Amino acid sequence: MIKNEPTSSQPCFLKFENRSPPRHTEFDVRALRSVARVDSVLRWFRSCALCHSPLPPIDLLCRRCWIRLSAIQNRGVSLKQIGYPFPVYSLFTWNQKTEALVRPLLHSFKGGRAFRATRLFADALAYETACEIGSSLAPPCFVHPPSSGPSRNDHSWLLTSVLSAHWPGTGILCLKQKDGELGSQKGKTAQERRLKRYERVDPCENFSSPGTSWIFVDDVITSGSTAMAAYMALGDPDRFTVLSLICRPKLAGKSAIW
Repeated sequence: MIKNEPTSSQPCFLKFENRSPPRHTEFDVRALRSVARVDSVLRWFRSCALCHSPLPPIDLLCRRCWIRLSAIQNRGVSLKQIGYPFPVYSLFTWNQKTEALVRPLLHSFKGGRAFRATRLFADALAYETACEIGSSLAPPCFVHPPSSGPSRNDHSWLLTSVLSAHWPGTGILCLKQKDGELGSQKGKTAQERRLKRYERVDPCENFSSPGTSWIFVDDVITSGSTAMAAYMALGDPDRFTVLSLICRPKLAGKSAIW
């Protein structure tokens, strides 16, 4: 999919189409447009997250590093991750060979609010998973985890909002932590991760039928505790799929929650 000379039929990290922001009543369109405006300015002042090149424009990465990243992208059957109780598809796999690229990418993505880079990731993830899950997820409802910071509009919200534009007739549902739960999982043991619980912010009556297809979107999946908490909050639906930017299977094996 990713080539130095992108074609019109295949979306590419190095190709960006000027589409209008998706319109959904379930998220704040004005906030999404605000992120896009901020990113249009920052791309001329930020440095590359991988090689730290200061030559603009920088959409999270420089052009050279986008090419490097495309070389480790999952495609086809390699998108589907094994060892989880529900289908999980990830654009990148974090392992010993890819750690030098994936680790700084994830850290920059979490703190970046890089709108254009997010759209490139969403385009690639939607294109690669269209054949795998497209026919079984109609009409889908997208779900993202609650923000661990003070702002509701974090990186997971941004990725979910942009990714959902590739599926017509979608809705977006945000979850929230139950009382007493902490947002961050950093430093938690496997037992503490098993206790993670979410609940719906809104009833989401338009997507409450038994046959509803749910797509949970997150930036990274390791043990699967966040996805499992979302799965339980939705009432153990029959159709539940996880789309993530990065999968770290080594940690998943050490702290599996099932």
